[in-house]
Amino acid sequence: MSKKNKETQAEDLQPEVVDAPVDGDNEKIEQLMRALAESDNRRKIMEKEKEMSVRYAVTGFAQDVLDIADALDSAIAAHQAKEKLVGDALTLHEGLVLTRSVLSKVFDKYAIEVVDPKAGDVFDHNVHQAISQEEDTKFEEGSVVTLLRKGYQMKERLLRAAFVTVAAEKPAQTEETEEN
Repeated sequence: MSKKNKETQAEDLQPEVVDAPVDGDNEKIEQLMRALAESDNRRKIMEKEKEMSVRYAVTGFAQDVLDIADALDSAIAAHQAKEKLVGDALTLHEGLVLTRSVLSKVFDKYAIEVVDPKAGDVFDHNVHQAISQEEDTKFEEGSVVTLLRKGYQMKERLLRAAFVTVAAEKPAQTEETEEN
């Protein structure tokens, strides 16, 4: 066989390239592209869910520990007049303060922050829960009047809203009240 015949035979064996796709090939390609995109989207969703579960794995535990923080704060506040404490009472107070300090360090480690609005701060429904309203206050309507219980958040996730009382709309003064 000559060299030319071998080349011709090799060319004959190669599949022909067709410019126009065969009917149904476009649909199959589109289906494959959709399936590939859907698979990629599922993979991204799974990765995000995994990241969130790892990031907030301690959320439930942290919420349970908040009551302990509240109890320690209440016990410390009850013994605020430290100079009057003597003996075992003073030792107990120092132990409570030390325990609260350790708990604060744990909160810092896991990015747990206190939501502690002050009187006069604007009420923020994202981190505050209004328990009641007070009229005739010195604060503007919609402002925090008193803090009833601190709130906490972990990174950007709210663990517990701060319980507050809010300034209500001041009652309109009537002509009778103005005359008296």
